[in-house]
Amino acid sequence: MMRFMLLFSRQGKLRLQKWYTATAERDKKKMVRELMQVVLARKPKMCSFLEWRDLKIVYKRYSLPQAGPPPTQSTENQTDPSSLVLVDGIPPGGLGQSMVLKSFGEEN
Repeated sequence: MMRFMLLFSRQGKLRLQKWYTATAERDKKKMVRELMQVVLARKPKMCSFLEWRDLKIVYKRYSLPQAGPPPTQSTENQTDPSSLVLVDGIPPGGLGQSMVLKSFGEEN
């Protein structure tokens, strides 16, 4: 069973949160803050699965299209400031990784 789902920006602003288990507000804020730091510190090419506390964390980075001129050569390699990160927290014996990736829209 999924414990929570978070959506936040690369700047660390929480956009959406859904909790599937009862958790105190204080604990929620602490968990969100810690997860943002851990996930945003990871390089884009790193594996999107990690073990955190007693949970398995699965995340996916999404890039939002921007209006305006196409990116130039100098800006293509920079991280997109308008991207979002979707994070799922599942217990170690819970859903399989492939199930979570399918919920993100990934194809195997």
